[in-house]
Amino acid sequence: MGGGDNGTGGNGSVYWKTTHYDDNQRKRRLKVKPAGQAHGNDEIDLDRDEALGRDGNTAVADVGARLGQAGFFRVTLRYRTMQEAQQAGDWVAANVRPGPGGFLLQVKVPVIDRKAPMDNPPFEVMVEW
Repeated sequence: MGGGDNGTGGNGSVYWKTTHYDDNQRKRRLKVKPAGQAHGNDEIDLDRDEALGRDGNTAVADVGARLGQAGFFRVTLRYRTMQEAQQAGDWVAANVRPGPGGFLLQVKVPVIDRKAPMDNPPFEVMVEW
């Protein structure tokens, strides 16, 4: 079963990274689609103001299966200190656990089965800055 990772974070500006894996958990090579064509599996559609990609090899029911939670995204939030977690709210502070780089909060988010990427917006997990 395939899968993937998506990360968004700061590094002097904002960087995002998406990795897709094949059934053997090896990284799959991504391609940029030719202009004017619909993008396929493992291709990134670069428009003037957006980048859109698709892992067409993983069925919605199989999302998260490699993590033992089929049908769900696992979202991890990292706080450098307990004080930062407390500033995010009482529920966050009560549910964070020590982890690499500080304190981590993991939540399960159900996957929505869309027929097209813009159906039923917004996406389940969004990062805004």
